[in-house]
Amino acid sequence: MWPFRKNNRRRCVETRKVSSGDASLWRRFIKSGGLGAAGLAAGFYVCLLILSLWPANPLPYKPGQYIHSGISARVPFAITNRQQLEKLQSLINEQSTFVPNSTLIDKIVASVQSLPESLKAATQPENASEDIRTRFGLDEPTLAAWREFAAPEKQDEFAAQIAAMRNELTKTVIVSAAEAQDQRTRLQSFDAKFIVAEGGIMQPRPIRDMIATDETTRITQACEEIAKKFKSPTLSTTQSSAIHTSVQKYLLSVLAPPAGKGAASVAEATYTKDAALTKINREQALAALAAAPPQTQYAEGDLLVQGSHLTGKNRDAFLKADNIALIEQEHATYVQNQRNTRPILYYGEIVGRATVLLLVVVLLCVYIARVRPEMVENYACLIGLAGVFITMAILIKLISGFVGWNGQVTTVLPILLSAVILSIVFDQRFAWTSSVVFSLLMVLQLRAGLDMFVVFIVATTATIFQLREIRTRTKLPIVAAITAGVVFVTIASCGMVQAYPWRIVGYQGLLAGGAAFLLCLTQVMLPVIERIFGVATSMTLLEFADASKPVLRRLALEAPGTYNHSLQLGTLCEAAAETVGANGLLARVGAYYHDIGKINKPDYFVENQAGSPSKHQKLSPAMSLL
Repeated sequence: MWPFRKNNRRRCVETRKVSSGDASLWRRFIKSGGLGAAGLAAGFYVCLLILSLWPANPLPYKPGQYIHSGISARVPFAITNRQQLEKLQSLINEQSTFVPNSTLIDKIVASVQSLPESLKAATQPENASEDIRTRFGLDEPTLAAWREFAAPEKQDEFAAQIAAMRNELTKTVIVSAAEAQDQRTRLQSFDAKFIVAEGGIMQPRPIRDMIATDETTRITQACEEIAKKFKSPTLSTTQSSAIHTSVQKYLLSVLAPPAGKGAASVAEATYTKDAALTKINREQALAALAAAPPQTQYAEGDLLVQGSHLTGKNRDAFLKADNIALIEQEHATYVQNQRNTRPILYYGEIVGRATVLLLVVVLLCVYIARVRPEMVENYACLIGLAGVFITMAILIKLISGFVGWNGQVTTVLPILLSAVILSIVFDQRFAWTSSVVFSLLMVLQLRAGLDMFVVFIVATTATIFQLREIRTRTKLPIVAAITAGVVFVTIASCGMVQAYPWRIVGYQGLLAGGAAFLLCLTQVMLPVIERIFGVATSMTLLEFADASKPVLRRLALEAPGTYNHSLQLGTLCEAAAETVGANGLLARVGAYYHDIGKINKPDYFVENQAGSPSKHQKLSPAMSLL
């Protein structure tokens, strides 16, 4: 039916209109510089994203932080026991390595081992040498007992006793008196052990096992233990006792000779210190300790740090460095555990943070495009704006990384610096809105809470609405002082809301207020800001309005009529501008200089002719127009 018949011609026309409109919108976007502005916005977002996600999971605690409740372990973890590690390192650096005196041990063993054979032909003690009789205490019963070991059937038993004696002698650590004193002095404050090299194997031995060559009583006891290895079940009790006494006497003659003259009276040590081996062992022990340091284990739910207390028996107001080290290890273990066992949550947090940051940046870009569309084509202005924000974001990153928890409030200074710069370069409305968005971005970067966002907003508001214009040199110091007071009150109020002690509230307020007062340093930066952004503050405009400026003095001398006209026009323009809410000072200064070009030929303008005939009368219309 005709009312419902499709009108293909009309549909084609409408389609072309829509297509043409879409293309026109894209062309307008390209023509207005939107593509370049979008690229700058993307670069700005990437810079902020790097600053915000580096690191992706920062430690939420800082030195000096006040915590209301204790911190418990979220996952089992282990941490190096620094105190025990330092103790072991000190012990290793003091330990010395002693090696057996093989020459002495071999001599003692050889002397005892060869004794039965040397006494085989002796029937009387007098048949043996005087040295043997003296050292071994030979008498007739002792001689008879030693000769028993010369029998072939006793050789295996005697060899076993000799081996046992060597083994026991090797275990007996007798060192010089000087070395023993040195080692005991070094290791006296530890559960001390020194190192002995037994058969090429390094064995730690308690310091109490070390015997000095001047400790006769302990040497006597050691010699008695060694001599017990010669008690034989095949000999009679008398003979076995005689052998035991003979060996003990010989050992004492070598290891603890009686005081006298000559080499025989010098006590010999079974172990000596090896300096080269000591150095090698120390290096190896320290390397092994570094590879496997002592660990302290914590289970899930274990209390790591108690809540802060300013009074009472367990007074502990702030997190200390050792607390931070413990919490850092727990946090690193927790993050690694999340990455391995719950990757969706781990990477989801990163993606979520990046998305929120993107939304805020898009919000800022839309605001600029709607309120200040002329900035979209002005790439220099966009680069300057992004540069201010990125510079301040980096400064905030540095401040938050180097100061403690109390010092985090000083990050308000870069926020205020950016607010001052925007107030000087742009109008107050744009500066305030941009500063609020930037404050939100920095709260995201700092992982701060609502209290810090409130501080940033209040501080920027107090600063921006005082900076309608800067006409005097005292303006910025006054603004800084008022802002410092506002910041102090805001910080103190937020601290009281979070139930922080008065001591902390006052300290943080003073820090933040002091940081805000540093805004007066912006006075030094004014010429740089004006040069970079191509703007002039009211202070600069007042300098331009000074009648002593060379160009104005020349205008007054060479074109007095034009000069008076400019002054009168400046007064009118200022009044008119202030009536409509515009910048009256800028209008007045502009009026002063609007006819400055008339200096070149002032006589050709009526206000400078003073009743004289006009020079235009002698010129043709075309020439007069020039």
